[in-house]
Amino acid sequence: MRKMMLVMGVLIMALLLVTGCSKKDFNVEDVLHDTSDAQKVEELIGRIHSEMNGLVCYFKEYRMAGTREAQATAGAIIKYVEELEPMVKSDALKQDLEILVELVTRYAEYDHLNNPPTEEIANVGRWAHRIAHDLDYRGTKGDYYKATVTFEGEDSKALKFLNSLKGE
Repeated sequence: MRKMMLVMGVLIMALLLVTGCSKKDFNVEDVLHDTSDAQKVEELIGRIHSEMNGLVCYFKEYRMAGTREAQATAGAIIKYVEELEPMVKSDALKQDLEILVELVTRYAEYDHLNNPPTEEIANVGRWAHRIAHDLDYRGTKGDYYKATVTFEGEDSKALKFLNSLKGE
């Protein structure tokens, strides 16, 4: 299994070199392998992405905000992030995880009983998912949302969205 993962990593890097990746600072090794256990980091980010898929994908972002399921998912994601923190040395990745936790917490704590779902709260869930998505796939498959500080720096769309929520 490890050999297969190594081969896949080499193939992804070769593909990126051949096709000319245009994303800022896109270097898989700097992002994920700057840890004491890169495979564990990738696994935990994959789990976070899977949790977010279950919560907000397929047009669920409106009806799931503030529900018990959202609160349970937020709790699971926070535990994964807490497990990740000691392994992550990249300041950009740490910032992405902080933004993700803040967005997921806002989404889970939304008062859906007294407030109808809004576009804003749906976007909170969407941007939390997009951070997890971009970190998990590292721009190699599926949609790329430019959501992370890791790949986009201060141009991160999720960072800009969160700052707008805070009035910054």
